[in-house]
Amino acid sequence: MNTYYLNKTVMAFLFVALFVLGIFLPGTSQGGSQWNIEYDRVVIAEVTDGDTLETFIEVWPDTFIRTEIRLAGINTPEKRFAMKACLEKHSKPQCQQMSVCEKAEAAKASAFAKQFVSGRACQVSGINPSATKYKGRMNGDIICGNETLSNALLNAGLARPYHGQARNHWCLPF
Repeated sequence: MNTYYLNKTVMAFLFVALFVLGIFLPGTSQGGSQWNIEYDRVVIAEVTDGDTLETFIEVWPDTFIRTEIRLAGINTPEKRFAMKACLEKHSKPQCQQMSVCEKAEAAKASAFAKQFVSGRACQVSGINPSATKYKGRMNGDIICGNETLSNALLNAGLARPYHGQARNHWCLPF
């Protein structure tokens, strides 16, 4: 095995190990665990939901990690409607109508996000690996050109501001 390849492999391993360790270590910036990590090269593999994208982030030259980014500060309609939670407050016919409506709105938000990132050089900004609320997804934002995907979704009316509070259904009132 040639030395260049070995050195490159060792460096890549060390960088990824440090990155992974950084996810589990408490933040050192002001505000405790608030991080603000930016990556200049990101490949969008898939838009899984209007506010979630599967990405490959270059953490070292030619070394990528796969992670899901949940767009910080917004919420979009869900592809999987929470029928059980809806039935606690509304009738079954109302929940069925809301389910159809919210799934349609989710499809619009996802299509918009796909169009926004399609064929564009994008960056990831504001990554907060310590935000574990989002089921393994990292909280951050996608920037393509001079615009964030979060702002584009908000401006298009396909997202709402979200900061951890209880979320309302997208297709109310009934």
